Amino acid sequence: MACTPLLKAILPIVSDATSYASRDTLSRSSRESILEDMPVSSGEFGLAWVALCAFEIDSQAWRPSAAILLKTWKAIMSTCTIKGLSLDRNIEVESLSPALDEDGIPEQILYAVIQRIKLAGSLHGAKIDSQECVPWVGAVLLQVMSEAGPSVTVSQFIRDWMDQLPESWRKLATLHILEGKYIQPTTDTIRFDESGAPVDHGLAEGKATAVQSRKWHEKFKSARR
Repeated sequence: MACTPLLKAILPIVSDATSYASRDTLSRSSRESILEDMPVSSGEFGLAWVALCAFEIDSQAWRPSAAILLKTWKAIMSTCTIKGLSLDRNIEVESLSPALDEDGIPEQILYAVIQRIKLAGSLHGAKIDSQECVPWVGAVLLQVMSEAGPSVTVSQFIRDWMDQLPESWRKLATLHILEGKYIQPTTDTIRFDESGAPVDHGLAEGKATAVQSRKWHEKFKSARR
């Protein structure tokens, strides 16, 4: 998606809760205003918006840092475990929101992440797409690990990646699904490749319907009323 790097360069990054307070109200850029200024179609923009887990709060568009995305995913996993929910089945997303809010994760980021990794077409509940989610988690984790220090060993990364997944999905955690997202300084080490292509397995085809909505979480809430 050619639009993704353009949008990525424009959106300010949320790295912690203080990011919201640091934005001057006079310099805010909404989703609509960014779309109007970009030489892309609304469809291309929508796909890039979902790929980056972008979201909007108080008419300001943001994209979460890799650390925030990983924190959100861990919170989703933890909450599902506590509530006895299976990621292989439909999940009532609203039931996750209070627990994540306690961790300082606003619902807008929760919905952005779920939109990124769910199967298309579900508004009453979200069924996570393991084929989409597993490489996404791997890429996010590798970026966080790479930002934290020097290259990590391939074996350590694979172990940590598996630890972030439901047991039934762990067999999917192999390097070939991250093609283009990593480099290997040596045969035994690995680093995230920022210049690589976005991990968007099936995103363009499988989520074309899902990204038609610019505010998926609002449609989700309306459907429940």
